[in-house]
Amino acid sequence: MKKIETLTVEQVAIMRDVAREWIERESTWRPVNVGAVANAIPLLYRNMTVPRAIIVASSPWHANKIANVHDNVRNNVRNNVVNNVYDNVADNVRNNV
Repeated sequence: MKKIETLTVEQVAIMRDVAREWIERESTWRPVNVGAVANAIPLLYRNMTVPRAIIVASSPWHANKIANVHDNVRNNVRNNVVNNVYDNVADNVRNNV
C-alpha cells in the first residue's frame, strides 16, 4: 500500500465532518451485548485456543486501563517467580549437588 503524502482538496474539505463523526462515535457508546460477544468468540478464534475469560469493558478508555493492569500483574508475577522461585531452586541445587 502506498503511503499518503498529501490530501486532495476534497479530502481537506471533509476533514472536519469526518473528525466530528468519529468523535461522536467515540463518545456515544451503548451497552455491550455480552451474550452476543460470548457467542461470537468461538467464531473469531476458529482453529485457535479460545480464551478462558472474556472481559467486557465499558469504553475504550476502560479497556486500555484493563490491559495495563493485566500487563502489570503478568509482569509482576513473572518477575516474582523468576526472582524468588528460580533463585531458591538454583541455590538449593548448587548447595546440594
